[in-house]
Amino acid sequence: WLLHSTTPTKSLVMHYHGNAQNLSSHVSFVLWLAKRGFDVLTFDYRGYGKSQGEPDREGLVKDGKAVLNYVDTVLKPQNLFVLGQSLGGAVAVTSTVQQYPRNLRAMVLESTFASYRRVARKKLGSFWLTWLFQYPLSFLVSDSWSPEDYISEIKVPLLFIHGDSDPIIPLSEGQALYEALPDGDREFWKMEGGEHTPAFLSPKSPYRTKLVRFLCVNTPDDGDCPLEPGAKSGL
Repeated sequence: WLLHSTTPTKSLVMHYHGNAQNLSSHVSFVLWLAKRGFDVLTFDYRGYGKSQGEPDREGLVKDGKAVLNYVDTVLKPQNLFVLGQSLGGAVAVTSTVQQYPRNLRAMVLESTFASYRRVARKKLGSFWLTWLFQYPLSFLVSDSWSPEDYISEIKVPLLFIHGDSDPIIPLSEGQALYEALPDGDREFWKMEGGEHTPAFLSPKSPYRTKLVRFLCVNTPDDGDCPLEPGAKSGL
C-alpha cells in the first residue's frame, strides 16, 4: 500500500511491519504519518496477507530488497526514511545493507532485536519446561541474517525505540543492537512501562510528534516538514 500525504511532499517512510497477521493489521502504526506530511509505503512479506509463498528468513530479506528496489527505480523519493518494527526491524537492517537505497536519510527501529539466536534462547528460558535446555536448544536456531552483523553498514542516523516492559523482545536485545553501532550517529528512546511496539499506536502518544521532529531534523530541506498538522517545522 502506498499511502499519500495529505499535503505535497518529497519524503517517503518505508514501513517494515512486525510478525504475524498482515499489513492491514499493522498499518495503524504508520497511517498517521500521511497526515503529518509523509508518503508511506507498507507491504507484506511472502506468506503474509495476499503475498504468495512461505515465509523464511532469507525470503523476507529478498522481499525487503525488492521493495527497496521499487522505491529507488519507480517512486524515487527525494528523502527516504526506513521504519522497522520488531521482526520488521531485523528485515529492514539486512535488506537496506544489501540493497542500499538512494536518498536514505535515517532509519528507525522499534522493539527490534540484535540476534535471532539470543531471542530464541530467552524465549526458551522463559518456560519452565525448556529453561534447563535453553542454551543447547538455542543452537538449533540459526543466527544468520541477524541485524547485529549488518547494523554497522548503515551510514545514516539511527533511532532505536524500546519499551522496558516488552514481553516479546527484551529491552536488552534493543540495547545490544544499539551497542553494536558504537561509532554511529544514534539515539535510544527507552519507554518507561512500554510493552511491544508501543510508541505510535495511540493518537495521543507524544512519540508521534517526537518521531516527526526526528525525521525533520534529518531532512536536508525541512521547510515543508511539519511538526504539527498543517504547521511548518520551525527547526
